[in-house]
Amino acid sequence: MKTLRILTALALVLPAPALAGPPIDPAKVEATGARAMGELELIGLTVAVVDKDGTVIERQFGLRELGKPETIDADTLWPIESLTKAFTAASLALLVERGKVHWEDPLVQYMPEFDLGDPWVTAHFTVRDLLTHRSGLSLGAGDLLLSPAEGSTPADIIASLKAIPPATGFREKYAYDNVLYVLAGDLVRRIDGRKWEDFVRQELFAPLGMSRCTAMASERLTKSNRITEHAPFPGSDGHEVLNPKMILNDSFYSAGSIGCPVGDMAKWARMWLNNGAIDADHQLLSKESVKELWTLVTPTGTSIPFDETKQKHLSGYALGWFVGDMLGRVVASHSGGSFGATSYLMIAPEEGVATIAMTNTYSSGASSVAQQLMQDMLVARPLPSHDYIADAAKRWTEQQSNVSAIEDSVAPPKGAKAPPVALAGFTGTFRDPWFGEATVSQRDGKLWLDLPHGDMLDGPLNPYDGTRFSALWPERRLMADAFVDFIVEDGKVTGFTMLPVSKETDFSWDFKDLRFVRSGD
Repeated sequence: MKTLRILTALALVLPAPALAGPPIDPAKVEATGARAMGELELIGLTVAVVDKDGTVIERQFGLRELGKPETIDADTLWPIESLTKAFTAASLALLVERGKVHWEDPLVQYMPEFDLGDPWVTAHFTVRDLLTHRSGLSLGAGDLLLSPAEGSTPADIIASLKAIPPATGFREKYAYDNVLYVLAGDLVRRIDGRKWEDFVRQELFAPLGMSRCTAMASERLTKSNRITEHAPFPGSDGHEVLNPKMILNDSFYSAGSIGCPVGDMAKWARMWLNNGAIDADHQLLSKESVKELWTLVTPTGTSIPFDETKQKHLSGYALGWFVGDMLGRVVASHSGGSFGATSYLMIAPEEGVATIAMTNTYSSGASSVAQQLMQDMLVARPLPSHDYIADAAKRWTEQQSNVSAIEDSVAPPKGAKAPPVALAGFTGTFRDPWFGEATVSQRDGKLWLDLPHGDMLDGPLNPYDGTRFSALWPERRLMADAFVDFIVEDGKVTGFTMLPVSKETDFSWDFKDLRFVRSGD
């Protein structure tokens, strides 16, 4: 990875002649971080701007701990808190790719003791539901089991869930939670056999070269080059070192226990910018998984500051990520927060850029810096104009060409088989459960189909291939010709299904939903 690393007192820009230039002026990164340090009274801050080609601009500011001389450097370890959730979602996505689990599987299939207190909800709660904050539980439900409590396990959470009253209906409303993400990590263990932390180390950290990251909070706290968390003290204007008992512990597990230096987080961001690829020869997540993980499931609405800036109009939660828009671009993001540190990662995949910020202060410093830098890059990259009329004209020409080719598409293919029974065997009355009764008769030596609800969909059936016939409706402006596939069992026609002949057929001609069965003749 080519790196433009800016240290505390000196800006170093490594030459990268193959690139057109860094995604943003390094001086702007430095100025933005310095401004946040002063105006938000931060103790320490690390920032990175990443592009899909591997350029990273890093900047470190301030102290690892208030009152001590050690400054933050590129190797300093930070808790990323809820940014962990994207790692957990990616872990499950890998297991989905390997066919070991499916997103729509009922959770009780793998976790039979899971119980939300309502038998129907419990039975219909899926693997996907673990990740989408729409369980019906209240905001932060069960968090007292995680912090400042110590030693809670997934089993403790499962035992408690059925006693926590729901706040809304199942899948009715967004309400952020942590406990279900802890269960998602335990689900990884149950399906794969490895502990969640080992799976993350081996399947995510190792392939990406994130060698300095730690999966568990207790592991991070053994490292010497790590930040100390700080929080405001009541009645004080400044921040103080956080009580160690308030640091997020291992109970947060797959919901918030990972720690990383900013350079390793840049590798994580770059993989997402490259649609799941590590490099040209290695794919970590499939493109289909990236799309799945970034597909909005639970609408959330926008919040400050975006409500006021009018830069964002849509936001929701996908699988381990918030997704929405910013200045007309799709963005995926997540924040992390504890009692004494915050983190933020924002990715604009269409522009191929990402921003990362982490602070060792309980404040909005991380999110504001990452959002500011992203805004500055997007503003400097105006959206290209588009000729919608010319585009529509092109598509119309293509559509007309496709429509005119329908007559050719219903010509029997080379080597087409003859119908397996005499035409008289296809005639009779057939019924579809929702559409009603249809008849197939013979007219002038041909089959004739009469569908219910009017005469527009009545017409001849022309042999196509074996049990397949084509229905070319007399009213040609319908542009809804269909294939009729008869079902033959033991030499007798027992029913038929239908499909549009052309992909240009309007979706309202929903022939695909019809299942006609022969009724009494």
